[in-house]
Amino acid sequence: MKALRKYGNYNEEDYLTPFDMLRKEVDSLFGSFPFESAYQSDFMVPKMDIYENENAVVVETEMPGVDKKDIKIKLEGDILSVSAEKKSDDEKKNRNFFRKERYYGKFERTLRLPEYIDPQKISAKYEGGVLEIQIEKKPEAQKISKEISIQ
Repeated sequence: MKALRKYGNYNEEDYLTPFDMLRKEVDSLFGSFPFESAYQSDFMVPKMDIYENENAVVVETEMPGVDKKDIKIKLEGDILSVSAEKKSDDEKKNRNFFRKERYYGKFERTLRLPEYIDPQKISAKYEGGVLEIQIEKKPEAQKISKEISIQ
């Protein structure tokens, strides 16, 4: 394995998923050949940020180049599924490509959300290639803050 790049007090590989580490190793193997790997999974498995704030669980997914009408969101219990299709421009079919790196096709991501979400209170917006889904927490799960005076 190649030497790790250092960034401050942590290594780059401290933040890679096992799949990313495997892909990095396979890409380094193909990097020794006189051609580049055509395998591009960055779109097939779009990156997600999942976090919660005081009132909701938020899922943000990068989907550049996807038309809003081609995105499907489904929530079944605490299972959230996001699927989409990035369609190819038909005018480009007769081109003689030297390199083709952009991915076109379908993908789906499924994840389990915390049990304290309210499936009736979900909203989504798509802006600038980023899909943001907000699922409100049930009232009993929302943090209640109260200042207590000392007597």
